[in-house]
Amino acid sequence: MTKQINNIVELSIKELLDSNDRYVIPIYQRNYAWGESEITQLIQDIIDYSLLHNANNYYLGTLVIYERAEGNNVVYETIDGQQRLTTLSLLVCSIKNRDEKIDFNWFSKLNLEFDSREISTESLNAVYSGSFSNQSLYNEAIKNGYELIQKTLPNKLQENGGISIESFCEYLMTRVKILRVSVPKDTDLNHYFEIMNNRGEQLEKHEILKSKFLEILNEHDGQCFNLIWETCSNMERYVQYGFNIEQRNAIFGTADWDSLNVASFDDVCSKLNLKDDVKDKLSLSDIIFGRTSSKLPSKGDDNPDRFNSVINFPNFLLHVLKVQTQNDSIALDDKRLLIIFGDVFKGSNDKIRFVKEFAFNLLKCKFLFDKYVIKREFLSGTDKWSLKRLKWYDNNKVSYVNSFGSEESDNDNNENRRILMLLSMFHVSTPTSIYKHWLNAVLYYLFTKKEIEAIDYITHLEKIANAFLFDRFLAKSPKEYFEIIYINKCNQKSSQNELDFNNLIFGRLQNNIVFNYLDYLLWRDSSMIDPKIRNFEYTFRSSVEHYYPQHPLSGFDELDSDVLNSFGNLCLISNSKNSKLSNFQPTAKKEYYAAQKSIDSIKQFIMMNDFEYWNKESIIKHNNDMKDILLCQCNASNLIIHKETPESFETTGLKAKAVSWFENYKAKDKVLLARTLMCFGEIDYCIGWTSGGEKWNFYKWDKISKSEAYSKFIEFVVANNPESLEDIINNQLKNNKELRNNYYRYVFVSRPEIMNYCKEGNFGWLNDGDEIILLQSTRASLYGSCELYSFLLSRYLLKEYNIGSCIENNRLKVSLINNDGFLEMSSFNPNDEAFLEVWNNSKERQLCYEINTQSIHGNSKIIKNLRELGWVNNPNGRFYHNKHQFFLQIEDDIENNIIKSFRKIGTIISLLKIR
Repeated sequence: MTKQINNIVELSIKELLDSNDRYVIPIYQRNYAWGESEITQLIQDIIDYSLLHNANNYYLGTLVIYERAEGNNVVYETIDGQQRLTTLSLLVCSIKNRDEKIDFNWFSKLNLEFDSREISTESLNAVYSGSFSNQSLYNEAIKNGYELIQKTLPNKLQENGGISIESFCEYLMTRVKILRVSVPKDTDLNHYFEIMNNRGEQLEKHEILKSKFLEILNEHDGQCFNLIWETCSNMERYVQYGFNIEQRNAIFGTADWDSLNVASFDDVCSKLNLKDDVKDKLSLSDIIFGRTSSKLPSKGDDNPDRFNSVINFPNFLLHVLKVQTQNDSIALDDKRLLIIFGDVFKGSNDKIRFVKEFAFNLLKCKFLFDKYVIKREFLSGTDKWSLKRLKWYDNNKVSYVNSFGSEESDNDNNENRRILMLLSMFHVSTPTSIYKHWLNAVLYYLFTKKEIEAIDYITHLEKIANAFLFDRFLAKSPKEYFEIIYINKCNQKSSQNELDFNNLIFGRLQNNIVFNYLDYLLWRDSSMIDPKIRNFEYTFRSSVEHYYPQHPLSGFDELDSDVLNSFGNLCLISNSKNSKLSNFQPTAKKEYYAAQKSIDSIKQFIMMNDFEYWNKESIIKHNNDMKDILLCQCNASNLIIHKETPESFETTGLKAKAVSWFENYKAKDKVLLARTLMCFGEIDYCIGWTSGGEKWNFYKWDKISKSEAYSKFIEFVVANNPESLEDIINNQLKNNKELRNNYYRYVFVSRPEIMNYCKEGNFGWLNDGDEIILLQSTRASLYGSCELYSFLLSRYLLKEYNIGSCIENNRLKVSLINNDGFLEMSSFNPNDEAFLEVWNNSKERQLCYEINTQSIHGNSKIIKNLRELGWVNNPNGRFYHNKHQFFLQIEDDIENNIIKSFRKIGTIISLLKIR
């Protein structure tokens, strides 16, 4: 029943949306803007309160309105609370349109509209009818919000014990309340907004919590506690900035500021050097409301708008409490902040010790959070994920640098980028704070480690992902997060036989981490294949798209549901793109995405680029390929299942990892696989003859799998557990002396462009190895191929000088054009007036060179310059250098020959003033 006190009316949601009332969103209000995070949080809050207090009302807050007259009717102009009001309308419409069993006779129409925004109002009407098919234009945010609710609500009901839609709807309509507040009729609305925007906020839960802690501490400890609390409460600012320079030196290291040099709360207090002077003392009221001593640093030491945290302070407090107590009963629900802390506080035998320990752990966790957890960084008009630490310079200057490794571009697959990718993968998979169990697992790991090494951090983050995916979301018997994090230490327990891959079918997918982690694995192992994959970044994507549409346009076939809804036909994209393209055929979707600079999903990118036609066979193959990648990761990470014989299971898991790499990369990136295997021995096999010598191939996988190189590769993976094939190559190039002394193998491993040119894996071995010929195709002859040195020289010229060239077997030709007496490079054309030739005379073990200037007049500046530089010419116009007739004397060390030839041709270009 509606309750009214003066100008405040208590309304149930059913009463709020009653068709007899009429609400309008005025033009001065911003448009609807709630996304996945806010919508999910609202639904979860209602569910949580219904489970805890089923017989009690849940108050959502206030709806501030202005009653304006339109004829004989009253219209409620919504001043504050329009986002909540619109979302509640979308929520009720979604339930009405999905469940015919629930009585919605009272809900004959929507009572919400927008002033002067016809498209937004029409979009609401489409939401009410449950179809946008008749809408050519619509408000995208409203449509996305409605579709998010349709997806999120069933998932949340299932996650929370299988709540029926009927019981949820009953609680929503009758027990969820909102207070409608009418401003007086003579209110100056402009003045009212000014007051609203500048009004003081009521005391928040975390401020009340702080006051309860302060009540049991003495004055000096209270001052210290207050400073720690206030410093940590700003989640957008690095914790060092909460202290003055003297305190930073004491706590975080003199001329460092990048380490935590305190071991307890009392240690912190002693180093803060807080004075007990009267003028510096703060009252309890001052402390509660966050007022600080004049001697404390200002909050303007750095750019306050540079970083955005992935979590708020009240929720962070719960993470710290859970890390400290390792208590299963602590939920990450900041609505219950006071209740949760109150229960723990009551159970403490030494309350002062508990408060001090919590304060120190809060400081430690905030320091670790700032340094090792991602943030959103806004810089120079752009925003991106960042993983950075504070770096000190002379004169107490600071900057932000990568937390791990060098300051090279984060577009590379380096350690900092890999950690950043994993953390952002977790964050976008669970945008709602209450479900950020991954962050709790990360903080627990960081908190318990003495030293944080990049490779160990990467390994543990992958362990968290493996445990979440295989022990919870794909497991036949899912484990709880507390067991995964605090009991199992994120060691995956489920074997392949304990997984239910039916959880990958559309409608059964429980969490977006399935798609996001798969994208990470694809990025990790394939990032060098395509720039779009290499530059992939995670964004908030929530819509599961059927690449082949569920409801194809007229004239196109429908697929069987088991194929249509299989994981092979699904990918995760933004909700707005799914809305635009949902019924389009794959070819149309491919054309749309081809024009995009970046990609939403690596899985989707592979679906579009690896298959010419998208049909039943393509879906089945892609489904099996993706499932194999997940199985590979499952087997590779499932190292210690039975404690009795950990070594054997570890070996088995890592061997499975190596074997799966071999099997997967044969199709995915054979060049990378061949280079990896060549690190450990010979993998080339003679397959015939080419002109002047033998023809070899390094893609004969059946033979390679029986080779010594393959066996050593397996042994290396088992012994070292590398993260990727790239890691193996980098390790071997640096540490394998045998490889470094095998000149031809070293060159093939270190220079991927060689194998990339030999598309079918063939190359020629001529003159007892003095000359290596790269064969672009199976039928290539000696004279239709590229000699190794000529090929690499041509690549060098193009890269360093942007000079095109022509290769004729062992001759590299670069044109020289007469331009006012100087030599200029250009793309090769036989009709050019002059050209430089470099060729390999392998029998003499030397590289020769000459410049053809036959058509250039003898009195030109070119001829004069050449002669002044020591060149002589014969009657045919071919110039040789008088002192150095050999371009390069070939040695056995191929790598040194390559480097010397690069330097030599650079010198020639400089001497001839080629520009």
